[in-house]
Amino acid sequence: MNARFSDYVTSGAFSLTLTRNQISELAFAAGGERRLYGVTGSLERKGLIEPINARPEKDPLFEHDEQHLEWRLTGAGALTLSLLAQGGLSNAGADIAAREIDDLRQSLSQANACAHEANLRVRSMHSRLEEANAYIGRLEARLAGDKIPIVMVPSDPLPDASLEDLLNPERKTP
Repeated sequence: MNARFSDYVTSGAFSLTLTRNQISELAFAAGGERRLYGVTGSLERKGLIEPINARPEKDPLFEHDEQHLEWRLTGAGALTLSLLAQGGLSNAGADIAAREIDDLRQSLSQANACAHEANLRVRSMHSRLEEANAYIGRLEARLAGDKIPIVMVPSDPLPDASLEDLLNPERKTP
C-alpha cells in the first residue's frame, strides 16, 4: 500500500484533485522524462511520484543543488494516469503500468550487467593478488632454504585485461 496516496485520498472521502500542470507532469514522468521541474512536490505529497537517486551532474539549472532528484511514477501514479487517459484528460496510453514495468526491468537489467562486470573485475584482481602472494611465499621459502610451498590460486576470469582496465570501470575490458 502507498501510505502517502492513501492518506491523501482518504482524508475525508475518496478525493483526488489534479491541476492541468500536475496531469502534464504525471504524463511526462510516465513518458520517460525523469527530471520534472514544476509540481513535483504536490505530486509526491499525493503519492503519485517518488524520487529516485540521481548522479550529480553539471546542470546550469541546478547550480545551487549538489544533487537533484529524478522521479518515477508510483503504482498509484500509473493507475491514476490510466484513469486520466480513460477520461480523455491525458494523451498517455492506458498501458502506463506495463511501460513502467518495462522501464524498471530495463534498469534492473543494466544494473545486473554492471554488477556482473564489477564482479569479474574483483575476481580478476583477487586472483592476481593471490598469485602475487604465492610468488612472495615461494621467494621467501627459497631464501630461507625451506621447501617451496604449493598454493592453489583461483583462475583469473580476465587474464588479458591490464591493471588499468580493471581499476578504471569506464574502460571496457577485453
